[in-house]
Amino acid sequence: MRGIFVTGTDTDAGKTLVCAALLAGAPLAWRYWKPVQTGLADDAGDTATVRRLARLSADRAPDVGVRLGPPVSPHFAAHQAGQTIEIAALAETAGQALGEEDFAVVEGAGGLLAPLNDRHTMLDLARALGLPVLVVVRARLGAINHALLTERVLRQSGVPALGFVLSGAADPSLTSALAAHARLPVLGRLPECPPNTPLAAYGEALRLALLEHLP
Repeated sequence: MRGIFVTGTDTDAGKTLVCAALLAGAPLAWRYWKPVQTGLADDAGDTATVRRLARLSADRAPDVGVRLGPPVSPHFAAHQAGQTIEIAALAETAGQALGEEDFAVVEGAGGLLAPLNDRHTMLDLARALGLPVLVVVRARLGAINHALLTERVLRQSGVPALGFVLSGAADPSLTSALAAHARLPVLGRLPECPPNTPLAAYGEALRLALLEHLP
């Protein structure tokens, strides 16, 4: 599988909006997939959001995988539903939903170490899919620590990492800290976007930066 695995420093870091921007105006071979989605009891889910914001047809954003109602960690939502999330099953679903010629933008749930079951985390899923990781960092208090910890986990795990995308307001504290302490580059920033903001221009800039760093 070709593509990237999009993770965040934590929940609501801006992963879905970054994914939508990357897909807005992208070549037809670019597709979006969310392997694990919780919170569907109260929300339509991230696949619906990306379809709407990036104006994607259903076949370019297949809504398949683990789908759970409670807005809690995947491992706990699955436990409440009497299920166990298995990485092998998700990898098989990926093979069915995404073609070999596709470029997959795969969005994780929560942060990199969000548990899927009693043994595995989102990091293990990224490794199983064989995709390099893009880290979305929300500009807010605590983001520096979360970003550097995420980078360290990626480096120690051996899973390839591409860089950071910042989301939200410009934050000189965050950017200066990452410049001084991080090894990964900052590939771009997606500012606060009012509803119905066209994302294609932001997406083109992010795609160009991303393609320069793909292995």
